[in-house]
Amino acid sequence: MRAQLGTWCSNVAEVVAWVTSLIEHPRRSSSLVEAFNGRLRVLQMVHRNVSDHLLALVALAWNLSPRLEGKRRGPSPYARLGIDFADDTRRWHQILLEPMDAN
Repeated sequence: MRAQLGTWCSNVAEVVAWVTSLIEHPRRSSSLVEAFNGRLRVLQMVHRNVSDHLLALVALAWNLSPRLEGKRRGPSPYARLGIDFADDTRRWHQILLEPMDAN
């Protein structure tokens, strides 16, 4: 597994050290995780089964949404990392639905 990991990344030793650290010393959930779980629980009330694809969309929406309050108030997590998808003012779901409306 370590050899295969070496084909995907150049810092194998650092990755192995982090994974080992997480296995030996599990971290507690942060308030950020609890906030995301709160959104997910609402989704689970509406949908009986939440597929991996739907969960991925919810996570994408979460990471693209600016924070309006709290300690991390301000730009979205992706914007803080410098990841810019576009200078589009539309909501993320409008951008995803646009190709469907064109058909």
